[in-house]
Amino acid sequence: MDEPTADDLSHESGGERRRSKRSKAKSVEERTRGGVEERTGPSAADTQPRGSESARTPALSPRTVPIGRKQPLTEGDLEWLKYAHKHDIRMKVMQKNPKKGISRSRYESYKKSKTIKQFMLNGGNMGDLKWDVIHGFITFDDVHSLNFMGREDMERECEELKQSFIHFCEQNPLMKEKPDLIQLVNVTLSEFLTKDPKTTREAYNAPDADQWKKAMFEEFESFLKLQVLERLSPEEAKNKKWKKIRTKWVYKKKINKKTGEIERYKARLCAKGFTQREGIDYDEVFAPVFSYSTLRLVLALAAQWDLRVDSFDLQNAFLQQDLDKDHIVIECPEGLDLPLNPDGSKPVFRLLKSLYGLKQSARLLSKRLSAHFIKQGFTQLLSDTCCFVRGEGKDKQIVLVWVDDILFFSARDDEKSREEFKEKLSAEFVLSPHTSGETEVALGINVNRDWENGEITINMPKMIENIALKFGCTDKPAKTPMSSDMKLAKGPTEDVIPASEFDYMSCVGALLYLALTVRPDIAYAVGQLSRFMSCPSADCVKTAKQCMNYLYATRDLGITFKKSVSGKWRDIDDSGNFKNELETYVDADYANSKDTAKSVTGFVMRFNGAAIDWQSKLQSLVAQSTSEAETYAACEVVKRTSYMRVLLHELGVKQMFPTVVHEDNDAVMSFVENYDHVRQTKHFLVKVRYLQQQEQLGIFKFKRVDSEKNIADTFTKPLGKVLFARFRSGLAMVDLAASTGTAEPTAGEELRDS
Repeated sequence: MDEPTADDLSHESGGERRRSKRSKAKSVEERTRGGVEERTGPSAADTQPRGSESARTPALSPRTVPIGRKQPLTEGDLEWLKYAHKHDIRMKVMQKNPKKGISRSRYESYKKSKTIKQFMLNGGNMGDLKWDVIHGFITFDDVHSLNFMGREDMERECEELKQSFIHFCEQNPLMKEKPDLIQLVNVTLSEFLTKDPKTTREAYNAPDADQWKKAMFEEFESFLKLQVLERLSPEEAKNKKWKKIRTKWVYKKKINKKTGEIERYKARLCAKGFTQREGIDYDEVFAPVFSYSTLRLVLALAAQWDLRVDSFDLQNAFLQQDLDKDHIVIECPEGLDLPLNPDGSKPVFRLLKSLYGLKQSARLLSKRLSAHFIKQGFTQLLSDTCCFVRGEGKDKQIVLVWVDDILFFSARDDEKSREEFKEKLSAEFVLSPHTSGETEVALGINVNRDWENGEITINMPKMIENIALKFGCTDKPAKTPMSSDMKLAKGPTEDVIPASEFDYMSCVGALLYLALTVRPDIAYAVGQLSRFMSCPSADCVKTAKQCMNYLYATRDLGITFKKSVSGKWRDIDDSGNFKNELETYVDADYANSKDTAKSVTGFVMRFNGAAIDWQSKLQSLVAQSTSEAETYAACEVVKRTSYMRVLLHELGVKQMFPTVVHEDNDAVMSFVENYDHVRQTKHFLVKVRYLQQQEQLGIFKFKRVDSEKNIADTFTKPLGKVLFARFRSGLAMVDLAASTGTAEPTAGEELRDS
């Protein structure tokens, strides 16, 4: 049978034309009877993607009737069929097809066809093709067949709205006093206009489609350059031993944070790892990263030892790893017009190296990085397997690894070691061209170095500002993250604030990240808010907004790690205490939760006077007394203390004396010192025995502290602004902008001044 030409699609035999007219008339009658007007469909020119003056691609009209019912073909639909035949557009024939007789036998022959040409070669004719399309039994590749309409109109309307609002604000004197509101609208509309496409169809129909296509081809070229893929022949691709993994494009515009301009378009091909089978396509998936407490501790050591921090980033890190399975393949990525196989099937590629999205990719990279650093003479710590140490004294070098981000700590004047480290790392891995020298930002955390005063301050003012602008919490500065008289509890279902009114989950999630990294002062408030993620009440939303307003008013606040005055490790203060030994403050708030009557554990661990670890957490058991709640809290902090002592020991800082645990409850200290409290403690005797054992081993010792001086109160209860400010300073939290004289007035201060 000769292969049909594109012109055949516009010619019908007399019988086919009569059948088409009868079907169309009947369809019109049926749809009119059902109250639906006949849709003639847009013309070919009206169904084209907008934003380009060049030749436009035809598009198949979207269906307005259920599959199985007739929807007449328009002129644009016929043009689309010509285009799909000429360019071998992928199509799919639905398996549920009601054809009978001779038509059924032809259907069984062509039902697996992937293109119109295959459809004709496999026994189908023009009548079959049009009949299946009219009834919705054939669908085409969404990248080309579905039309993305109205983007330019949407952008134009948003830009007009933005300009109108700015003009209104400039003319209205009251709005001039609220510059943050104007900035909020600008940021929101700018983000909306520069929204990244979610699918390949959106990318292909976007005004900047050429940029996205270029980014996709660049990504695929890097695959070929790094030998990530190997094309299989059609015969090899049919082997049943292969496991096909589906893929997805992820699009991202890299925005210059200073100018707001688009720096580059980035398209990344990711595997859909959820289609992998455990035990067959992957084995182990766990990939460790260093903890934030380890990062803060090493930064404290860097301040003391005058260590410089350099960051290194691996380019296409996962693509540099050999895959541990040899039977995983992927089909031709969506949107890439690669040559088809001789039999008309799409090309299939075998994965030689790991791909973003595969479950084992991160673990493979972690194992390879660990092997590389051990080969270079580093010792991998047992307490944190993503921390590596080499050298002693002034030659001490520390490496921290977070997936593909590497932090290297070395002596300030040891330029030779840094160059050697970079040279050996680049010989094993391809480094990103964006890798720079001394670190200013690590994992989104600003690292501000003051060499003159021997200080390192970590904060996140830009992130706080963006979050506050997003949620509109900039005009009511607060002194504390939570009111001292606020007690949150679950309310009735009808009082729950819907997400459409306030995105509570997103807000608390952002606050939680800040509380875990650089803002211990909001840990208690965030812990309270996290209990009501699915049922936030008006009080919860009010507290979340107050916490956000507090953060915005103190956005330059951060933890400052200072170098001791003498430069020695054990400076003695006026009271005879070692300033730079590890010390801990612990407290518990009995029956804190109104809903469960559970208590709250709170502690903070300081090294050299700065907070390096903290926690504010609801206890898992209901304590029956204050002393029991305090015992549970003491057990938690002693376990954490044991770990931190091991970490310090491996880093070369041996703790010669027991760690001081500041406690304000006499009963707990009595339990540890005396062994005759069995009757009072028999229901939590195991925890008491644990404390006694650790105290005998010299891990810790209790020291009485007044409640007015116990800075752990910050993590167990809401405090007044005076006491809160005092305890916050005990965490070594300093306003960097205020100390340098560059602080800008907040929106609330501007309103008060006006």
